[in-house]
Amino acid sequence: EPASRLPGFGPWAPGGGPARQGAMQRRMSAAAAMELASPRAPMLRALRGMDMYQKVDDELRVKTSAGGVLTVLGWIVILVLFIAEFRVYTTVTTREHMVVDTTLGERLQINLNITFHALTCAEVHLDTMDVAGENNLNVEHDMLKQRVAASGKLLGKPAKEIVGEVETPPPLPKDYCGSCFGADVGSREPMCCNSCAELIKAYNNKGWSTSQIVKTSEQCLRDRNNPFANVQSGEGCRLTGAMSVNKVAGNFHIAFGDSIVQDGKHIHQYVPSEAPSFNVSHTIHSVSFGKPFPGMRKNSLDDHVRFVYADDGGTGLFQYYIKVVPTTFRAGWSREVLTNQYTVTERFRPFAAPGSPPSSPNT
Repeated sequence: EPASRLPGFGPWAPGGGPARQGAMQRRMSAAAAMELASPRAPMLRALRGMDMYQKVDDELRVKTSAGGVLTVLGWIVILVLFIAEFRVYTTVTTREHMVVDTTLGERLQINLNITFHALTCAEVHLDTMDVAGENNLNVEHDMLKQRVAASGKLLGKPAKEIVGEVETPPPLPKDYCGSCFGADVGSREPMCCNSCAELIKAYNNKGWSTSQIVKTSEQCLRDRNNPFANVQSGEGCRLTGAMSVNKVAGNFHIAFGDSIVQDGKHIHQYVPSEAPSFNVSHTIHSVSFGKPFPGMRKNSLDDHVRFVYADDGGTGLFQYYIKVVPTTFRAGWSREVLTNQYTVTERFRPFAAPGSPPSSPNT
């Protein structure tokens, strides 16, 4: 058969006629001559011999629809793989391991945000104690309190002192002699309790609890420094802030009665018959130990709500047993965060559980 009819030659060839092929050969010869004339010819020849991707001239290429579809699918696969790998690369993987905590003599920061729905801000007193013998009374003076109406609406602004307006009482008559409400019985001379301080002193001399008298006596309600003069019955209180304690086993609590430390013991003085009025229903918005770190899981006690019902005797003892786990968080080359996580179990004891002595109402 004539050579002009063979594939690749003649007018029927995909690459064109003899004239075009001759031009291609002349271009290739010119390029080869330039490489041979170059002083780096041996190196170039060696590199050409290692070329795994041999080039095909444009005149010999054929583009089809099927090839275009495969090309688009290939780019889609490449894009999907790139996005998936990029997400894996930018996702933070948390690895946990445990070591023995050997630190001594450090302090632990406790962050609180708790609302008591039926305790006024004058009744909320926070105490701490630990196995090292440290007792701290009325720690809430370093925290913020905010009054809460019976409807749940926040009143005023958070403050270290109880926020409220007290009307200026009228002046007392010159011959005024305030009642001591029974604390003067048995005294040799007549007693007058004209101020809240005198009334409290008279009660302390008798060894009586003052928790109720400061709420109801005219002397104490007239005293502008008395926190109970700023609140109304039925209000609640929101307690927020942080406190620092020894990094040892201990507890912090809000309890009924006047707290004192006697002979190294932490004691709450109260009249048992008045305990049912101490309703410790509460919402724990958050409790944490130390600083938060990025990606920290929600704490176990966050948004924890507990109520006391009439069947419980009107009050009771909420106990939360917390196990604090020291935690060191490191994120890449950033500064490490020393903080804590915890686990918790809880228990409730009604004020008058059947077959058991009354418990002190507290949280």
